[in-house]
Amino acid sequence: MIDLEKEREALVNEIELFIRESMECFVVEVWADSYASIDSAFSHHITSDGEVFFLREQARQLWEFWKKRAEPAQAEITELKQKLEKIESGEFVLVPTSDLQTWYLDEYEGLWLDKDGIDGGLSEIDIGEVSEVKKQKQYSIKIPSVFVTLPWIDGEVGEWQEYATKEEAEKVAKHCKQMFDADGV
Repeated sequence: MIDLEKEREALVNEIELFIRESMECFVVEVWADSYASIDSAFSHHITSDGEVFFLREQARQLWEFWKKRAEPAQAEITELKQKLEKIESGEFVLVPTSDLQTWYLDEYEGLWLDKDGIDGGLSEIDIGEVSEVKKQKQYSIKIPSVFVTLPWIDGEVGEWQEYATKEEAEKVAKHCKQMFDADGV
């Protein structure tokens, strides 16, 4: 099937759902019974560009109300689809909440600590005292270790850099040490 055929099939299914749900309402059921058949009450035409035209004004109004009711759900579906695309592209990461770690900020030490670590500092709170503690949840993605060393850059020791292999880092460290010793600093 080409995309247009799929879109038309989806629209036909949507119209069938609309009619079924509309018929669950007593007033609509009574209105539809005033016609020779349900098909007659909900007679419609789908144009080549996917627009639906109902031949009965009541059916058209019901369709408009029904579509409006679905707009918030459709917006949520669209937002979820966008998030799914970001997950599939690798822009977002989906993790189970059970794998999240909780950390508390010890502002005095400037460190994030787990519950056991923060307990020591919080045990100093006086009875009746209230203390605000910053809290965060995070997920740690385990990645392979890297190797760091100081490189020799433009005639001086540079800032540390990371290297994928120990051998590469050792080569850079050895060169830096040789250049540093030769420079006589």
